[in-house]
Amino acid sequence: MTPTLLSLLIAILFITSTSFHLPHPPPTPLHLHSTAPITSPIYIPLYKPPKSISFQRIDDVIMGGVSKSRLTDIESNSESKSVPSSHMKFSGILRTLDGGFCGFRTLPFSSPLNCSGFTGVYMRLRFTSDVDVGKRTFKITLRDDDTRGEYVFQRMFTIPESSSSWIDVKVPFEELVPVRGPVINKEGRNFNVSNVMQIGVVVSKFVISEKMQSISDFRPGYFSMDFNEIGFYTISPTSNSPL
Repeated sequence: MTPTLLSLLIAILFITSTSFHLPHPPPTPLHLHSTAPITSPIYIPLYKPPKSISFQRIDDVIMGGVSKSRLTDIESNSESKSVPSSHMKFSGILRTLDGGFCGFRTLPFSSPLNCSGFTGVYMRLRFTSDVDVGKRTFKITLRDDDTRGEYVFQRMFTIPESSSSWIDVKVPFEELVPVRGPVINKEGRNFNVSNVMQIGVVVSKFVISEKMQSISDFRPGYFSMDFNEIGFYTISPTSNSPL
């Protein structure tokens, strides 16, 4: 890892009202320099216990809705290797009146992350509130500019039904689509993987489509899910690392 990349990692420590975690430091990806084929993904975490990084909530109140969420740092005394020692809980109340979504995101990075050597974003998470996980839409959101505009890039992802176990969700960069709200921007460009400025997650009643469309059997009310890692993964050797 070069001094420049290490400085970039340090610069990702933000200031906000709610603090969470960043690795200290992430594993130096020396094996990424190999030209030999690999058979399993390489993971570089951006969020992971036990150091602090900041996220902000973004709920439908921005469009006049009344849904509300919260982010909570959870510490665990478990000694089991299968149970993370700490994680971030994302929970809230989804309401359909004038909205129907809750989300969180990093503050825009002080410098863009060049992820051109990576395949996509991964999350280690679990859904814990109920068994109706299929009655919500889950989306990952990325931004490749430093604006706060409503145009972003998203992809929906699924969580197995009736499962509260930890799972790894992987979202390839090439599958991100430009959207405005939940509606596909047909005139949008491709996502710029060399200029990642923000990462977020949304729980919603809306699906990504060419017109405003929601889940027919959407379940409003309380939801809760946990995150243990959020970062980047690659399935092919590369000499580039965003961290």
